[in-house]
Amino acid sequence: GTVTDEDGNFKLVYDEDDITLKDRLQISSLGYQTLNVSPRQLIRLLTNTTKIFLPPQPMELDEVFLTNEKRKEIRIGHANPDTDILGYWKDKYALGGEIATKFKIKHKRTQLLDLKFNILENNTDSLKIRVNVYDYKRGYPGDKILKQNILTTIKQTNGTFNVDLRPYHVKVDDDIVVSIELVKVYGDTIEFAIS
Repeated sequence: GTVTDEDGNFKLVYDEDDITLKDRLQISSLGYQTLNVSPRQLIRLLTNTTKIFLPPQPMELDEVFLTNEKRKEIRIGHANPDTDILGYWKDKYALGGEIATKFKIKHKRTQLLDLKFNILENNTDSLKIRVNVYDYKRGYPGDKILKQNILTTIKQTNGTFNVDLRPYHVKVDDDIVVSIELVKVYGDTIEFAIS
C-alpha cells in the first residue's frame, strides 16, 4: 500500500511477479467513493492520463446534542506501557501500514481527548502519521469513525508522544480500534517502534 501527498500524488512500488489477475487495488479518500479495480482496469485507467478521479460522496455529519450533564475525564489504556508488547515500522514497505490497538468504551458519547503512546525507538529524521479510529466488529476493525484526517509529525526519538484530539470532537459509543498510519517518512531510514 501507499498514501498520497497533500496534492493527491502517489507512487506505488510493487513486484509484478507478486500480482495476479485476481488481485484488487483499492483507492480511497474521505469524502469520495472508494475505487476498487483489477490490475488490467488500472492499466486501462492510466492509458491516456496519470490522473484518477474519485466521485464525491456526501458525508453525513453526526448529530449535535446539547446537555448540562457533567462528565469526568478518565484514562483508558495503560499509564505504564508494556515494553514486551510493541508495534514497529522497519522498512520501505511500512508506508501505509497501521499500528493499532483496541480500547473498551464503557459509556455512550465518550469523547476522545488525546492519544498517547510510548516511543521506544525512532531512528528516522521524522515521520508523518495519520490517526485512525474504527468501530470494533467481531474481533476486527470495522468502519472508520473519523470524518476528517488527523495528521501529525513525530520528531522525537523516544518517550511519550501525545496527539491532541480535542479539536476534532471524536465521540464514540462502543469499543473502538485506534491506529496510527505511516503517511510519510522524512529521511532514508525507517526504524520506529512503540509500546
